[in-house]
Amino acid sequence: MRKMATIRKIDALRPIEGADAIECAIVGGWTCVVKKDEYVAGDLAVYCEIDSFIPTAIAPFLTKPGHYAKTFEGVEGERLRTVSLRKQISQGLLLPLKKVE
Repeated sequence: MRKMATIRKIDALRPIEGADAIECAIVGGWTCVVKKDEYVAGDLAVYCEIDSFIPTAIAPFLTKPGHYAKTFEGVEGERLRTVSLRKQISQGLLLPLKKVE
């Protein structure tokens, strides 16, 4: 069975050319765009896979401005999709452990 969210170690971080506030985190071969200086290589974080349903309470920024969040089993949120930020593909969502405790 596929697990949509797992605790993973951040393998590496790399800068995004022309971006001051974001960078790429590499987790198990997947690339996630994250806030700069939020993580260091070796940190543990919750990695949410593409197609996961993420509640608005955890990640309100996933709902586009002017749109309403979807509802699944009584919980408002959004389905996680691959996005491109600053010409960099983000293949999931990385959340600090403290955010989901």
